[in-house]
Amino acid sequence: MIKQPSLKEDGVLLYHDEDIGAHFFFGAELQEGSNPFIRLTGKDDLNLVFSKWTGGMHCCYSLHIFRLNDGFQEVADVGHGNFAPSLVDVDQDGIFEINVTDDILAEVFSSFADSESGDVILRFKHGKYQ
Repeated sequence: MIKQPSLKEDGVLLYHDEDIGAHFFFGAELQEGSNPFIRLTGKDDLNLVFSKWTGGMHCCYSLHIFRLNDGFQEVADVGHGNFAPSLVDVDQDGIFEINVTDDILAEVFSSFADSESGDVILRFKHGKYQ
């Protein structure tokens, strides 16, 4: 687990995140030892990924994705729901898609345990996740 992710290059701060009580992990899984370098935005792109859990009872989880080719840049911040996003290679092309659970109805018409939700697959196309 990392405390507060900060990334610098030549003494210049490129990225920083902190949140009281939050837990950060390198990689797409909320555990130590996950591989933080994954192909998500294209076959020629190498991405750095870290996961964030805000520490709540069942909220909020997110993936932070950065492109390392041609300079460092944040590509996406995916998630912020009650379920952790997961990586799946749906079309078996070597580039992972992101599975998120749409829980927009959590606790709207019922308790959290009885709330409706559904999985959504996000693919990186035209510079963003769709």
